[in-house]
Amino acid sequence: MNEKFVINANLLRKEPEFGTRVCVVEKAEAVTHDKFERLKRHPMQDNELIAENTDLMFCDVNNQYHCLLIYDDDQDDGLLIESEGAPYARYAPYIPNAKLLYENHMQRHLQKMKFYCPLEISRWDDDEYNARSCEKFSVNSPTVIKNDVVERLEKQPLFFHSIQ
Repeated sequence: MNEKFVINANLLRKEPEFGTRVCVVEKAEAVTHDKFERLKRHPMQDNELIAENTDLMFCDVNNQYHCLLIYDDDQDDGLLIESEGAPYARYAPYIPNAKLLYENHMQRHLQKMKFYCPLEISRWDDDEYNARSCEKFSVNSPTVIKNDVVERLEKQPLFFHSIQ
């Protein structure tokens, strides 16, 4: 086994500069390795996932490109796609480790997530089809962090309802 770090990349020869664009990921979709390989090998073929999301991809008045990120759920690499309304990958750079980049972004974003809606959390009893009280905690502080809530939610199945 090779212990060296390996990156899949497009190597460009003697580029005078690396012109980049601001790309906003409007949606990220994990696909199977086979589907990703098919898209990677045939980016100009119509793709159902791209076609379903054409409304999310455009260039806005600030010259920012709103894109769809499709990544390989097994191998982690991805394509950042702006189709300009087409059902294929009209503009698409290859993004090494796209899954990791996206998940890191989401983790940082979720750490900052705040709950402003007061909630009461109860366990759902499937046999009786009724909500039954259990350990309750209030989520109405703007400083409650996602990990604290997730830790409590993982302990038991829950039913959410808003406190009025």
